[in-house]
Amino acid sequence: MRPGSSRGATSGEDVTIVVPLLEQNDAWLRQSLLSAVRQSRRAEVLVVTSPRTPRSNRITVEHVAAEAPHLRVIEQVRNGFPAALNQGIEAAAGLRIGLLLTDDWLDSRAVALCIGREEDIVCTQKMTWAEDGVTPVHRPWKFLTNSTYGQMPTLERKAHYLGHFFLIQKRVIEQIGGLDETLGDTPGIDDFDMIWTLLEQGATTRIVEEKLYNYRDHGGTRLTLRPREEMIATMRRIIAKHGISGSEAEEILQRHSWSFGKTAQTELDQMRQENLTHPDEEFSD
Repeated sequence: MRPGSSRGATSGEDVTIVVPLLEQNDAWLRQSLLSAVRQSRRAEVLVVTSPRTPRSNRITVEHVAAEAPHLRVIEQVRNGFPAALNQGIEAAAGLRIGLLLTDDWLDSRAVALCIGREEDIVCTQKMTWAEDGVTPVHRPWKFLTNSTYGQMPTLERKAHYLGHFFLIQKRVIEQIGGLDETLGDTPGIDDFDMIWTLLEQGATTRIVEEKLYNYRDHGGTRLTLRPREEMIATMRRIIAKHGISGSEAEEILQRHSWSFGKTAQTELDQMRQENLTHPDEEFSD
């Protein structure tokens, strides 16, 4: 499909799943896209490709689009991951925006179980899988529940607690100007800073307590495995943006940076070998 093609623009859909695509293993990309276009509650799927997206990935997208008239493709015009998501949000036909990364895939019920909620931000449980997509990685922390979320003492803690799958009202994202592209090009801008900013503006939240987002844990090219120093620099900018400094800022940075550059399996192995407690464990159910 040609970049910017309007084929399948579905203004009648009330959900758009935005899928940023830089470059990806073709089999993983196919699984990710099929999970989006085969939702039990249909949603527009909007793939944002990059000038760097390889031909094999584009062919994979075309093959999926052949069976899915509700899949559209647009070409990214500004550099960086936050810019790709912003462009997708701007072009989305849906009233709610879902976010899906091409390493990962959705349970077929994800949209259906999230769409009926009135809250501005709806998120779900996440299941972590090894690279093969079959072997589970049993992470003993952060099983999200609404009751535990309500115990979070600060908006920062609440924003950090939430996670994919996100389904967010488009209008509230637009009210804050979308993702902050000035912060950098590493994780945390979409699923932490944007959520924190939305909470500061009074956004309401609901957790669907089912594992509907499947996260593929692997050591290849992944946002969460960007150079550690870049991720720390981005996190410092996020913390400063929200007016926090001094010892409180350092505590937040240490809590977040513990996992920077590590796969989930590496985190688990380190915890077991060193008898460590995960920074989120005090809020686990």
